[in-house]
Amino acid sequence: MRSVSRIRVRGVFATNCYIIADEDSGRCMAVDPGFEGARIAESIRSKGLECDCIALTHGHFDHICGVAEVRGSFGCPVLAFRGSEYLADARLNLSADFGMKAEVRDPVWIDEGPLPGNWGMIEAIHTPGHTPDSTVFYDREGGFALVGDTIFKGSVGNWSYPGGNRGDLMRSIGRILSLPEDTVLLPGHSEPTTVGAEARRLRRFFRGRPCAHISIGWQVSDHDISAESACLSDACGHSCSI
Repeated sequence: MRSVSRIRVRGVFATNCYIIADEDSGRCMAVDPGFEGARIAESIRSKGLECDCIALTHGHFDHICGVAEVRGSFGCPVLAFRGSEYLADARLNLSADFGMKAEVRDPVWIDEGPLPGNWGMIEAIHTPGHTPDSTVFYDREGGFALVGDTIFKGSVGNWSYPGGNRGDLMRSIGRILSLPEDTVLLPGHSEPTTVGAEARRLRRFFRGRPCAHISIGWQVSDHDISAESACLSDACGHSCSI
């Protein structure tokens, strides 16, 4: 049986680190150890678990600054979406803005699909927009998805940082909202929510704006323009930002 729990860690920002535990084997995965890596490692050990994997939803510094301490404690690999430049570039991962140099060396690159090793029941879904390397970790059987900073309870991710893209973000949100509506979404900085709750909220927001490129049914098309859609492009004449 698998379970997921949150450790709220604090550094420059407060970030949600998630521990996915397999109680039968005593193994766990740490997702986004943003800060306080030693406290995360201590919490894992206090539950009688052994961390055999770290996974990153994206490479911003507030999701990776605790990686070295957790990896040092357990000697486990770090999974990140293939080709991410954020893990080695303090400007891109924003740590330079705060006088820091956050980096993650020698990651194990992953693509879309089942995770490697013991965690093949969890699917990686590439969701660029907040960053090009943004990734959702979806456990279909468990009914939850770790969505990083792509979508939050009552909001969506920021696309204004280096590498962000508004159109990509909206398409990625469409992919997330195509999951079963009772799927629990576990974001990087807010409380949990569900696919159904966020889909209903966005339907209410988008209703009546005919300038759309993203349909409320979440079948994304550059040519899908209907009364229940919305466009977040710079050319849009409506105030469609969320």
